[in-house]
Amino acid sequence: GVLHVLAGFVLVVRYRRFMDALIPMSLIAVVFQLPAFYFLGVLKSPLWLCVPTGAPAMWIKGGFVSLAPWEWCYAVGGTLLALLILWIWALRAYDRYVVQGFAR
Repeated sequence: GVLHVLAGFVLVVRYRRFMDALIPMSLIAVVFQLPAFYFLGVLKSPLWLCVPTGAPAMWIKGGFVSLAPWEWCYAVGGTLLALLILWIWALRAYDRYVVQGFAR
């Protein structure tokens, strides 16, 4: 939830009209779903876990099956790191595009 909201906010504030942001938002949504390939066993490459939504998905997986300690560390640490990075990015985007305006 929060990860998607922050990513959406970072993207949407860059556009004057919401309709202009729809295609880029769709592309971000597709990228955010890529870790599903790993969790469904379609493609077992751990590179799918590099997508920011891989860590929260691992956390959800931990609610249904037992995870190795490294998986728990990745789930919690990766989620917190992704949230921190997106939070800072959202604050900067808000300052640049909303507070200062599009005049840059």
